Amino acid sequence: MGSPRSFHELVVKGAGAAPEMKGAVKRDLEAVARDSGKSLDALERRHRGQEKFDDLTAESAAEDGLGYVQAGYVADDDPSADGAELWMRFTEKPPQKVLDRLQELPYAVRVQYGAPLKWKDLEKVQQALFGAATDVAGTAEVVSEIDPETDGIAISYSVEPGSQVDQDALVTAAMTAGAASSPTGSVPVQVRFTEDSTVGSGTEVTVKGGHTLNATDGSGSCTSAFTVRVGGVNGVATAMHCYNYMGEYVLTAR
Repeated sequence: MGSPRSFHELVVKGAGAAPEMKGAVKRDLEAVARDSGKSLDALERRHRGQEKFDDLTAESAAEDGLGYVQAGYVADDDPSADGAELWMRFTEKPPQKVLDRLQELPYAVRVQYGAPLKWKDLEKVQQALFGAATDVAGTAEVVSEIDPETDGIAISYSVEPGSQVDQDALVTAAMTAGAASSPTGSVPVQVRFTEDSTVGSGTEVTVKGGHTLNATDGSGSCTSAFTVRVGGVNGVATAMHCYNYMGEYVLTAR
């Protein structure tokens, strides 16, 4: 439902010095290197300056007037990268103060604008779609995902054994709830609904919303929100104020 979005783009080339990797970020990358088999040097090069970038995205998300949507790493094999290593997305072209901050980073950032909803509103719509889908009779487990490429939302659900789900009724209920939660009075992003018998198995068995998350180094804890899938990896949403980048790595269940 709906159509994929296209965005206006510009690339800001940063000239800042790359800071030394240390503390929680270095420990996280060491864990990723062990688990993935990737080179620690390559991971450190890719994530240099991550704390500065995370600070900027957090400040942008907190300032309602900027229309911040989301940010992430440009795929290694992206043919349209134009030298950019990260991207940030906004509803409107960001002001010069944001572009100036990006120039202080040690890499180039692809800036996109023209998104229909800022992140807080997009997340509210996602949560409303998710909640309405879980309330439909016959659904066993529901997983929601925001596509980082388009800001579209995917809702996947499994069916209780011996039950049936009227997908038309599910779509109507979810889209009505999503529109009611949106400042536009509609759901201005693409939404895809899929019945998937694998939802509720594997990761979702151990990774659930509403549970306490404890940092592996004992530095603190946070609370998980609802079950999501990001880039094909199942996990849970967090409040984005977790200790030691817990929100970045909680998607790996153990």
